Amino acid sequence: MWARFISFFILSASMLYLVIYSIIFSFKFSLTAFFLLLVFVFSILYAIFTEFKTIKKSSNKTTFNFLSLLCVFGGALSTYFLNIYLSQGSIIAASLIGIIGSIFFPKYSLPIYTGAFVGMISPDFSHNFYHICAACIIAGFIYELSKEIFVGAGGKLGTIAFSSWLITYLIFDLTLLQSSFNYQIGYELLLISFIGAITTYVLYNYFSLDPVLSSALISLIGALILPVIIPDLKNISPSVIMAATFAGMSSKKRENWYKMILISFIVPIFFTCSYCNLGGIGGKLGTIAFSSVLTIDGIFILLKDISYKN
Repeated sequence: MWARFISFFILSASMLYLVIYSIIFSFKFSLTAFFLLLVFVFSILYAIFTEFKTIKKSSNKTTFNFLSLLCVFGGALSTYFLNIYLSQGSIIAASLIGIIGSIFFPKYSLPIYTGAFVGMISPDFSHNFYHICAACIIAGFIYELSKEIFVGAGGKLGTIAFSSWLITYLIFDLTLLQSSFNYQIGYELLLISFIGAITTYVLYNYFSLDPVLSSALISLIGALILPVIIPDLKNISPSVIMAATFAGMSSKKRENWYKMILISFIVPIFFTCSYCNLGGIGGKLGTIAFSSVLTIDGIFILLKDISYKN
């Protein structure tokens, strides 16, 4: 039981850390986005509280699989090698590792993909090999301890990677990247996010494709095609569609199709408002997706509870 509570606290705190940074930035960026995010954070907190009550009632025992931890390690290092040493970029590197893991090691595709997110760091991020190893180990343990929480929620794997880097950042006093954002939340980003989330969701839930393969395929296609189709957004469109695919990895037992449509419209808002902060480390896109999923979850749970009381 204690293991679930520890992982629950780590994932929730890491996600809220990013959300709070997003709210602070949105105040300078757009007052509309600022007040919208205030509503979002309330619904996220309500979803977290509901998940906490579910954990308290659960009697399932948490088992630890060290092979999964090794898969996280392998996914991270292979993605890091493709990303940094072969200069393939983080999105293409993680997508390729996700596809390879899903095809050749389907039983361990989830921990491999989790590790891939750990390896999705910027070459400009000041780090060394020991930092990567530390983040891998932390991510592997969080992955195993969190198997019984937020089940079926898209973006959870990325949040695990993001949490591992935040902990590594605090332990080693690393310096994260700060970026400037010169874009607007236009229809292009909303459309890109919608396509990424819905296609992944449909492939996974209605065509029985592995969730990792569904996300990685769409992310890879988006990274190759979108910069050509929309050159003005070539620096951010692959990231937006990948974040959306993580949201699309949600199970239909948890998210139905109309909730997924709403989630796809939340992703670009969180992406835009978090763009300038906590950059350079892996898992941020997954955390954006996770925040979006819990935002809609919280709203629907609240409406359901109000209706039930009435």
